[in-house]
This record gives sequence, structure tokens and C-alpha cells, in this order.
Amino acid sequence: MKQGKRAGVAAGERRGNAVGGSDAEAELAAAAEAEAEAAEAAALAETQERAANCGAPLFVDDYCPTDEEIARENSAESLCGPGTAAGREQAAELGIQC
Repeated sequence: MKQGKRAGVAAGERRGNAVGGSDAEAELAAAAEAEAEAAEAAALAETQERAANCGAPLFVDDYCPTDEEIARENSAESLCGPGTAAGREQAAELGIQC
């Protein structure tokens, strides 16, 4: 009787480990797929953003900047353009080189 219980426990553990292992693999695969979909969506969003900004002033021809690049360039233009000490200081704080 004890031998049968031990055999049953061992068989149950093996079955549980196999099922648990496949569940973990499925979770990892789902997480990887979700991460890939998020990266693809981010790339598509950036492509669309850049396409909408093609021909923006202050950029070379045939370059399509992101919204962030446009904002940074506008900050540089407004802060560095007047040439005030305060403007240059604020530009330096933002990492903009006048």
C-alpha cells in the first residue's frame, strides 16, 4: 500500500511538473509576442509621426523629424536666436548648444 502511494505521488509530481512547465512556456511566449507587438506599434507610430513632419522648417530637405526634434529645434531657435545670456543659459540646461 505504501509503495502504491509513493508511486502515485511520484507520478502526480511528474504530471504536475510537465503541465506547469508547459504553462510557463506559454506565458513566456505570450509575453514575447506582446513585447514584439508593442515594438512594432511604436515603430509604426514613429514612422507616421515622421511622415506628418516631412518638410518642417529648420531641417534639411528630405529629412522628416519627430515631434520631439521639432520641439527641441524650436526651443533652440527661441532661446538662442535672441542671444540673451538667460536664453543661452536655459538652452544649456536643456542640452541645446547655441
